[in-house]
Amino acid sequence: MRRKRKTRSKTITLHKDIWLRNSEDIKHVRKVKLKKQGGKCAVSGAKITTGVLDHTHKNGIGEDGRLRGVLASEINMLEGRFLKLFQRSKIEDKYGISFEDFLISLGNYLKMDNTMELFHFKYMDDFRKEVKRWNKTELLARLKSDFNIVMDQKTLASELVQVYIQHWVYEVEKNF
Repeated sequence: MRRKRKTRSKTITLHKDIWLRNSEDIKHVRKVKLKKQGGKCAVSGAKITTGVLDHTHKNGIGEDGRLRGVLASEINMLEGRFLKLFQRSKIEDKYGISFEDFLISLGNYLKMDNTMELFHFKYMDDFRKEVKRWNKTELLARLKSDFNIVMDQKTLASELVQVYIQHWVYEVEKNF
């Protein structure tokens, strides 16, 4: 059984010109930074009313915790999750790239023009899974609206999926 401490831990004194020390400090600085950002999230550029005051993580001794900007709360949460995954994967150790440079490189990679590249068959497989989730009524309607194909109501759903996917493939290939 654990014993309760008889004395409280000593409070650490933080210099007011260096640290935000309470929620009132955070609210004030967040408001000032958000105004400087034009009322927009520093990452998405979307209009936000309050947001989250973001800070750095794990950059070295004395460099952690410095303020960056105000983000939409979901973006701040996602950035934290990405950082944890990056750290857990040991990408920096394996490949010698920092988290920030990794994200920049990933963004540049994702923005590359690949319009002249071949298609990966897994893309069609993934799309087939999506189409299989449509009910029969939706399949019939989508065949009509997307390909101007009218099918008999008695046609099996599995056959409708096959017809839809085949015509979708024809369209993809026609536009290649």
